[in-house]
Amino acid sequence: MRLPVGIQLYMVHDAIDADAPETLRKLYQIGFREVEAAGTGKYKPAEFRKLVTDAGLGMPSAHFDMNTAELGPVFDIAKGLGVKYVCTPSPPLLDKAQATPPIG
Repeated sequence: MRLPVGIQLYMVHDAIDADAPETLRKLYQIGFREVEAAGTGKYKPAEFRKLVTDAGLGMPSAHFDMNTAELGPVFDIAKGLGVKYVCTPSPPLLDKAQATPPIG
């Protein structure tokens, strides 16, 4: 089974901000078949999903900052994007009062 080649859109965030439809089309043209969203810029989640789909790309996941007390809005955006997976660059940080000092 061959897996599709994908790219996290943060890698091209400046180009996405400048012209999302054209950037997504170019990503498809150079061989990418899936993207991981990293924000939607000026677009609502459903609008961004349509741009991705119109470019011929799949979007199984999205990248979010999970260092927030309320994750409901994060999952609302993920649902609007239609993604199956939600990723974060790092686990949520503990409150300093709850943090355990390093051993050693």
